[in-house]
Amino acid sequence: AGPPPTPHWLLPGILTHGSLVLFAGREGAGKSMFSYALAVAAAAGSPFLNRPLTPMPVLYFDEENSHDTSHAYFWRAWVGLGRPPLEHRFRLEQFSLGHGWANTLLDLCQRYQPTLVFLDTVTPACDIVEENSNAEASRACRAIRRAQLAAGPGCTMILLKHLRQRPREDGGGFDIRGAKHWKGAVDAILHYKDGRGQPPKDGLRTMTLTSAKTRAWGLSEDLHIRPRRAADESLLFSLV
Repeated sequence: AGPPPTPHWLLPGILTHGSLVLFAGREGAGKSMFSYALAVAAAAGSPFLNRPLTPMPVLYFDEENSHDTSHAYFWRAWVGLGRPPLEHRFRLEQFSLGHGWANTLLDLCQRYQPTLVFLDTVTPACDIVEENSNAEASRACRAIRRAQLAAGPGCTMILLKHLRQRPREDGGGFDIRGAKHWKGAVDAILHYKDGRGQPPKDGLRTMTLTSAKTRAWGLSEDLHIRPRRAADESLLFSLV
């Protein structure tokens, strides 16, 4: 008898609070650079892709990039946004998960109470040995959901995954690499890609953000995104 439900947007038109999202792209497509830019914007409360953001605590687990690379990604995003004050709202954990990752993730989510969490990328972050194992993926998803609940009902988690190009006999196009369980367990899937040729080494080709799965709310139309690097090596993402 009440009013219809409405989305509680974290990033309007793209991400809702309390969702579990797969963010997938090919190796070298610039997933991490894009994710660091979103993470820093969220911590600062700076607009991102012409959409408003409220300042929020962000927890970023980088289990793939070296210290120098992750520092460069963070610095470029922060300078590109105008060096906004973060007030301790951005926390970077690098290679801190390992074999006991589920307990570490749960503990940090309980203590830090982040609104936005990144696992970059989810396969090493969750110490997955057999990427195609649905059993391993299922166990990892349950542990991730427990940590998400411990962080609070509004916590959104973004799981970075690699995309693979399907062979022509299998219909072509792109698909998530690894176990199929991931696709069924999450609330949304976003692909970050350019379908023409190999992805650029520096990730600075115009890319497309498209939804491969949406449950209740999420991205409804493709976004074309242009990364731009300034003379001071700072980085901005804008809509084309």
